[in-house]
Amino acid sequence: MSSNKKLKVSRSTRYRRRLNASTLATTMLCDYSDDEPLATQLCDFTDDEPIDNQLKAIEVVPSLNNEPICEANFNHSTDYIIQSDDTNRINSSLISSPSSQCLNSSDSDNNSDNIDLQSSLNGGDYHNFGLKNEIEFLLEVEPQLVPSHLSLVVGIDGIALTSNPTTHCWPILGYFSNIPYKYRSVFIIGVFLGLSKPKNCNEFLMQFVIELKELINTGIRLNDKYITVNLYALICDAPAKSFILNFKGHNGKNSCLCCLCIGERKYSRTYFSNKDAPLRTHASFITYTDCEFHIGETIIDEIPHFDIILSTPYDYMHLICIGVVKKLMMYWIVSKNKHPIALPPNLMNALEIKLNLLVKYIPEMIFQRKSNENSRQHPLRDVQR
Repeated sequence: MSSNKKLKVSRSTRYRRRLNASTLATTMLCDYSDDEPLATQLCDFTDDEPIDNQLKAIEVVPSLNNEPICEANFNHSTDYIIQSDDTNRINSSLISSPSSQCLNSSDSDNNSDNIDLQSSLNGGDYHNFGLKNEIEFLLEVEPQLVPSHLSLVVGIDGIALTSNPTTHCWPILGYFSNIPYKYRSVFIIGVFLGLSKPKNCNEFLMQFVIELKELINTGIRLNDKYITVNLYALICDAPAKSFILNFKGHNGKNSCLCCLCIGERKYSRTYFSNKDAPLRTHASFITYTDCEFHIGETIIDEIPHFDIILSTPYDYMHLICIGVVKKLMMYWIVSKNKHPIALPPNLMNALEIKLNLLVKYIPEMIFQRKSNENSRQHPLRDVQR
């Protein structure tokens, strides 16, 4: 037997390590001091040391700056969608976004009496950062560029932080679409952290909706300036949209948000072929009379002047970029069940050489998985990864 053989780690040991990591991650969001920044640094931990001692060993470090570092914006046409794999960006935003200062602020005058900074939900904890803190931040930076009426774009999606045990993070992110692009940064409105996604969509959205209704109906006066807010668009992918609006998932036959078309099943997929089906309207949606479509009511219908149908656009990234386009490329490239007009191998090799030459012109911020000298040298053949 070779002496260099690696010792296998048992399944129970791996589970304990992941459980400790999950507990430490939860502590970073739940335990904070009024006079310390939210930024924290994990220490090394072992399986033998008690978890209480490990939690005490967390070292609090000062944040680098007070500017939001999540620079990617998403707008009503879904040019940018919140990615489910942007875990590092979300974690960085939690640490250094100006919205996080509400956790360290002892002044609660700007918060509604019905809004809690932290609340326990069924399945996890919800942390409310709020909209008013971001408005205050904008007025401090460039007060003359902030209009009296702000248009808010909100994006909601879930992130799996760990797999065993599972730890899910569901952030509510937003940005104001009618301010100059230079100051149009994504900020955190609220974050849910638990062992699964939120059990109840209305419970998850309650704090956000209460504050937004107050800003829409009564507004806020800061630095002798009266400001109101309206919800311009709600950006979600198909699974998150069905959860937030509480209707059938995208695999269901009665799952189209825009029309009354009934889908058909073929090749283990649901498709909607009736182009002349009657359209849904906001008025018909909030009656909740379509029992085959609705699972229950959604608290989103309480937001004034927000049209659920017209202001909840399609998810361009999943439907087109990694939906239809990916399926077409699979027909052209993948060897199994190749399409009659599939690309020949020599042409694919020539195209991959050309694509690799374009790598140096691709921005790091937009394409984090671009090819390099060590991996992803076959971008066409890797389309099914």
